[in-house]
This record gives sequence, structure tokens and C-alpha cells, in this order.
Amino acid sequence: TQHLNEAMHADKFPEIVYRLEKYDVAGGQATASGTMTVTGVSAPVSFPVRLTATDKGVQVEGNTRLEFATFKLDPPTVFLGMLKVGPQIRVGFKGLVAR
Repeated sequence: TQHLNEAMHADKFPEIVYRLEKYDVAGGQATASGTMTVTGVSAPVSFPVRLTATDKGVQVEGNTRLEFATFKLDPPTVFLGMLKVGPQIRVGFKGLVAR
């Protein structure tokens, strides 16, 4: 985690922000389309989300893989570069849209 925080400059950019611009729903699945901002760099990102009705509203859950290079980042260096780190990071979320 420390290496990832350093690679993503978490001290300066503590949040990854996703701005939903549109979504398409088919059954219990939806595709979210919008803009993801990581370390101050924004890029269009679309990914599937799962929708589940609950007594409190709709639970929304999803994840996607992002390329470090898209956001002008280098993958973290671990063990002085002896451990190879892939070019992607997985970003996930789970939330509730209340009734």
C-alpha cells in the first residue's frame, strides 16, 4: 500500500474522483460512462456496474482497471525494482442510492 500511495502521490491527491455523465441500464446491469480524475489528470472511463434493489434503495457496485499511463503515472517500484508491478490498478466502489 505504501508503494502505491507514493506512486499515486496520495499526500497531494488523496482522492480518485469519478464524475458520472451517463448510464445505460439492461436488467440488473448498467454501464456507467464518465470522467475519472487521478492525480489531477482526467480521462473518459466506462465500466459495468451491478444494481441491486434493497429496502433502503438501490445498491450500486462496480470496479474497473485503469492504466497508470493514462493518468501520467508510473507503476510503483517494489524491492528496488526487483518485483515487477503491472501497468494497471483496479478501482472499485460500493454505495447506496437512497429512496
